[in-house]
Amino acid sequence: MSLPSLLKDFRLYVNGFSTGNNVEEITMPKITEKLEEIKLGYFTVETDMGLEKLEAEITILGHDKNIWIQHGLLNNTTGQILTFRAYQKNNEGVVDEIMVIMRGRFTEVDFGSVKKGDKSTCKIKASLSAFTYSLNKVPYYVIEPLTNTYIIGGVNQLEKENSALGI
Repeated sequence: MSLPSLLKDFRLYVNGFSTGNNVEEITMPKITEKLEEIKLGYFTVETDMGLEKLEAEITILGHDKNIWIQHGLLNNTTGQILTFRAYQKNNEGVVDEIMVIMRGRFTEVDFGSVKKGDKSTCKIKASLSAFTYSLNKVPYYVIEPLTNTYIIGGVNQLEKENSALGI
């Protein structure tokens, strides 16, 4: 019987530049439906209004200027390209490749507090305009608001809507 696969290691690349082991933690974006309540006679239901905005957060060890100086450097439609590469492995030795590509703009740099003898960290928030999550080179999530693309598990969720719009 196989145990669950666990994330063993990861690397983050910012605009192709490797951050090496400087990244301590990455908070991936939450994919949250935006819902609107409507009253239908006696009942209230919620209807789909798209997705909430996508955000990610990176915690880096120390103060790596090669990462935080990217804040505000590029325009707000293309922004930074963040490539997260990782692998997970189970107890039977099966290795899965994970790759997440996020495009967005660094919106906040928090240098945090420093204390003698303790490691210091810097947190960076990014507002995303694109998100792709691939497992073993298969894209399971592709979300690109600028091109009205929303693919989950290989199924284009907006195919009919885009056809109606002539996209």
